[in-house]
Amino acid sequence: MKRPPFEIHPMLSDDTVLLRSIAPHEVSQLIAISFYDAQQATTLDQAATMLARISEDYRAGNTIHWGIEDTLTHQLVGTCGYYRGFEKGRGELGCVLLEQFRGHGYMAKALKLAVDFGRDEMKLKAVVAITTRLNHPAVRLLESLDFREVAALPDGYVEYSYPFRAES
Repeated sequence: MKRPPFEIHPMLSDDTVLLRSIAPHEVSQLIAISFYDAQQATTLDQAATMLARISEDYRAGNTIHWGIEDTLTHQLVGTCGYYRGFEKGRGELGCVLLEQFRGHGYMAKALKLAVDFGRDEMKLKAVVAITTRLNHPAVRLLESLDFREVAALPDGYVEYSYPFRAES
């Protein structure tokens, strides 16, 4: 078993969002966007079990999962993180927002923080994201953050990669 990438779950913030761990009592706010292994929770028990599994994955060094909090209202608006391990210095970003918070810029800010953290603190060599071609909001978001399509995958999925620039 690998050690977690960081002893304390990292918190990241800017003027709009705070990325932080999700407390068990907050799970009820996130049932609609709770996923694990591409399965969506439909009950509080399922969402709580998923959060516990994600926490185990973090302790094993395979993931970092953040709740996205609006810094003004302190309300959780979504989640994002690195999932599926960090083989060969590669981190795969995943993200989801509660429907009522989509289109307000939260995820762009959150992913920018996560990408910078992956590059600067985790020393990742690559950050990727996978979505379907039909998920037009996700495609627009990734492209607005300078992610570039690098591979067509089965079943209409596509992989995007963030281009780390050589430091001068």
